[in-house]
Amino acid sequence: EGGAAADAFFAFGGESVCTSGCPAGSYGACETMAICASCDFGVCSVCPAGTYRAEAGAVSVDQCIPCDEGLFAADAGSSSCVACAAGHYVSDDPSDADGIGLVKGGTACPACPTGR
Repeated sequence: EGGAAADAFFAFGGESVCTSGCPAGSYGACETMAICASCDFGVCSVCPAGTYRAEAGAVSVDQCIPCDEGLFAADAGSSSCVACAAGHYVSDDPSDADGIGLVKGGTACPACPTGR
């Protein structure tokens, strides 16, 4: 589970901001309503490993972004992705040994096999 959600923001008669109140790296337990989302107070889930969410306020897991090519997020709840060290490649398996790797959504950076 993620952190506790902050107080909701309501703008009666003005511009509404449709966010969950959950911190970066997480999303709320929300249901889409007419023009916004209705979120349970204090209920946040972390973005899955291999994804990140840099901004607070996500209302669904769909707003967790897969890490781009060459980047990975080993832990759930990441607010950013990091690059693999030289001589390593992005994978979804830390014991992967084929050297093929992934284009998006990496969770590990195993060492490149000899000759690759």
